[in-house]
Amino acid sequence: MCGIAGWLNFSGNTDLGILKSMNSGIAHRGPDADDVWQDGPIGLCHRRLAIIDLSPTNDQPLHDMSGRYTIVFNGEIYNYIELRAELEAKGAIFKTQGDTEVVLESYKQWGYECLNRFIGMFAFAIWDRAEKTLFLARDPIGKKPMFYSMLGGNGFAFASEPSGLLGNPEADRSRNESSMRKFLVLGYTTGTETVWRGISRLLPAHAMVVTAGGSVKTWCYKDLIKSYENKRRFTSIEEASYEFNKILDDATKIRCRSDVPYGLFLSGGLDSNSVLASMVKAIGAGQTKTFSIGFQEAEYDESSLAARSAKHFGTHHTTFRLDPAALDLDKILSKMGQEPLADVSFIPTYMLSQETRKHVKMVLTGDGGDELFAGYPTYVANRMRRGANWALPDAAWKKIYTIADENLPAGQKRMSLSFKLRQFLRGMSLDEDRAHFSWRLTMADTAWQNLFSPEFAEGFSWEEVYADFAPHFEKAKHLSSLDRALYVDTKTWLVDSVMVKADRATMANSLEARAPLLDIRMVDFAASLPDHLKLDFMNVKKKMIRAAQKDRLPEFLFTEKKRGFSVPVSRWMGGSLAGFARDAIANSGGVFDSAKLENFYQDHINGRRENGLALFHTIILSKWMSGS
Repeated sequence: MCGIAGWLNFSGNTDLGILKSMNSGIAHRGPDADDVWQDGPIGLCHRRLAIIDLSPTNDQPLHDMSGRYTIVFNGEIYNYIELRAELEAKGAIFKTQGDTEVVLESYKQWGYECLNRFIGMFAFAIWDRAEKTLFLARDPIGKKPMFYSMLGGNGFAFASEPSGLLGNPEADRSRNESSMRKFLVLGYTTGTETVWRGISRLLPAHAMVVTAGGSVKTWCYKDLIKSYENKRRFTSIEEASYEFNKILDDATKIRCRSDVPYGLFLSGGLDSNSVLASMVKAIGAGQTKTFSIGFQEAEYDESSLAARSAKHFGTHHTTFRLDPAALDLDKILSKMGQEPLADVSFIPTYMLSQETRKHVKMVLTGDGGDELFAGYPTYVANRMRRGANWALPDAAWKKIYTIADENLPAGQKRMSLSFKLRQFLRGMSLDEDRAHFSWRLTMADTAWQNLFSPEFAEGFSWEEVYADFAPHFEKAKHLSSLDRALYVDTKTWLVDSVMVKADRATMANSLEARAPLLDIRMVDFAASLPDHLKLDFMNVKKKMIRAAQKDRLPEFLFTEKKRGFSVPVSRWMGGSLAGFARDAIANSGGVFDSAKLENFYQDHINGRRENGLALFHTIILSKWMSGS
């Protein structure tokens, strides 16, 4: 796990000072070593967080023995041992014991097809000195980030984070107002666009080749839709459970390959505990370290469940307590605002990462279970909508939503009944795809438009935001309703919110995170399952995980209520977040109508409306604007 950056100048040599500035922008991603390498028009930068082969011979940029190829690599290839043996059998000679050189030799042996041989998380760039080409690629689920800029047509630059690109003065820093509006509605940005006009995102499962002459080619090397189309047939749920456990056990085992201390983020949910069961099987309970975080508010705290599970398995368990009064919220919110992300679970994830880093350098996580195996209530809502939509015309549902929105009480408890009911009714008058899209929005597009300044609101509509989702829905239109929703969530919410949160919160603390449930073999397996093994006929979510783990996990994990992983930002708006909300109102930067935003805030504080999540979005955007 590391940070990478690079610059290909189309009209001359690269500048060492600029390259060092780019590398400085990603310094937090790798405290163990750093270097900058130049060769005429190309410059490559690297910040190392050493996990495998800790020796300096594995520092980067790394050159092959011929001197033709040079790589900068961020991530881990978990099957590197098996690939190395295969390559050695073909005559490859290695000078290191790490996985970076395996990536380089795999590219030399198999070309672009090497991408389909990797089991791991990655973003890398390889310079071919002979052909004067730069090859870049990102893993299929987007666990590792990659941003790039065309530098006004005079060159090409890339980096693990926008902060690396902003170290190059040629990068266009102007604001992309369309993406800013989308962020406010969604809480994240998706697709290739970012909140900077001149900075783009390389999509997951995509590769790119840039030549010294300025030509650019981008393509998708793995299409997840095919995994949903290739349905598996199992003679019984026990047969499917056996395969699930076989994949998870191996995915966990190879993610325990490490030359540094490591552990597991443990909650009270099925996902992280499923990984725990596989981890104990792989390395033994005595070698397993687990880490959890607890909250003062009982409705958010499941640390006691995690502790009970750790005791059941016999792990070395540590629980940290989150004290709101002790939080450095300015620092945390600034991290969220580097490239705006408003997932409130970033706060506890960041704090858990910060404390865990004092004990280990790498952790396994339970990320991915909800998105792959239908763990969110939105999937049940889709089914309920289909059952009730026929009863009334769309106009009647719109009227019911308007009445409910105006009269339901404001609830500041996590996922209150009034909040859920508002969300559900808002989607009842929409078609199936737009309804699913709407479930995740904090509030209606018209409510946002009312807060915007006239200039910022120009061109804004529901369709502007939905446009990033529509192609995914269209591509999956032949799939079942559930698979279509899962596919779209994987292409948007998972890669652009969940994975961004996991990468940024951990790497801000120089901690590597590995997600066995997002092993590409598990992703393909989950997509291939029939609907009833994900969301069964009784609306039991994550049916596959429940069935596979029933004899591997303690019973209380199946019966106790899951509380999620969040913090009470709605309540904090009147306390620890109040100052940040005030700053957002005072420094609206032409985005908001300050008077309307003030009324919006007062409605929340006085209990007239539940505006906490929307206000949190405005705070994060304000943090970005103040630092951009």
